[in-house]
Amino acid sequence: MTGRAHPFWLLAPALLVLGGLFLSALGLTLIRSFRYMPVIGLTEPDLAAYAAVLTSPGFLASLGLSLWIAVAQPRFRR
Repeated sequence: MTGRAHPFWLLAPALLVLGGLFLSALGLTLIRSFRYMPVIGLTEPDLAAYAAVLTSPGFLASLGLSLWIAVAQPRFRR
């Protein structure tokens, strides 16, 4: 096995393991963010945490500042 595809085949097993670990951690984090943890008795997902964050005045101010920086920054670049 020679050629340009050789390094890919050597890296593929490691990339699969690392990708699987990353995606499973991301999935568990998403599930927990909905407060769905049957092990401790939380069997009905809810969006209370998201509602609390999105209605917070501090979050909205921070989001506005972040969006302003994202829009204004490219205009002032040399």
